[in-house]
Amino acid sequence: MTIRYTRDQSSASDLVGHLECCSDQFIPALADRVNVADYAKKLHCNATRFEAWHEGELVGLVAAYFSKSDANSETPQPEHDDVGFISNVSVLRQFGGRGIATNLVQQTIQFSKDHRVLLLELKVNRDNDAAVSLYGKLGFCIAATEGTELNMRLEIGVSDEV
Repeated sequence: MTIRYTRDQSSASDLVGHLECCSDQFIPALADRVNVADYAKKLHCNATRFEAWHEGELVGLVAAYFSKSDANSETPQPEHDDVGFISNVSVLRQFGGRGIATNLVQQTIQFSKDHRVLLLELKVNRDNDAAVSLYGKLGFCIAATEGTELNMRLEIGVSDEV
């Protein structure tokens, strides 16, 4: 089975279809928390998307936001984005267990390093054992707990070398 990895190639409708298929894998279900079509549009317009495709179907997705810590400042900004936030990690159930989520999160981490991001964060339900385990294996640490959510973060070492 050939998986093709891309970045920012999906359409809003690709995202809607993928997220609807993956909704029940989230804890709680994604469709119970957000309007999936609106969320997909937001991801399409504003997020950097790391995608896995099989035969023209979006089978895996990591969507992340990157921002400067003080974008409204009149002082010169550093040559890097300070913080990244992973908003979505999803893989179609029938493609699970093949390392797709791991690959996509690793791509997100590498992108962060390449763009001099200092910190990558995400939130995950503490009962989502598979996701918590995946993020832990990739170096994320629990930074805080808010109710049923774990705030996890990965501090990214940025070299001064150019």
